Amino acid sequence: MTTTMSELNRKAASRSDRERFVNILAVQRAAYLRERAPSRTKRRHDLKKFKAAMLARRSAIEDAISTDFDHRSRHEKIAHEEIF
Repeated sequence: MTTTMSELNRKAASRSDRERFVNILAVQRAAYLRERAPSRTKRRHDLKKFKAAMLARRSAIEDAISTDFDHRSRHEKIAHEEIF
């Protein structure tokens, strides 16, 4: 049976950070052992999905960066972080 990250997150909700981290690494290790290195096509597809997810959440990411770094301007943060 394959464990998904969402299932892992539900199970880990009441566990310590260390236990959650160990479980996340176990899921990642199992996925790697099951699938090994993805093809170039798969990696490109996954990177495109990642980029779309980052862009869809851009405002929330900018807000988090602003909060973490003393509420500097979004433009300053993005320029320094070079995320987008």
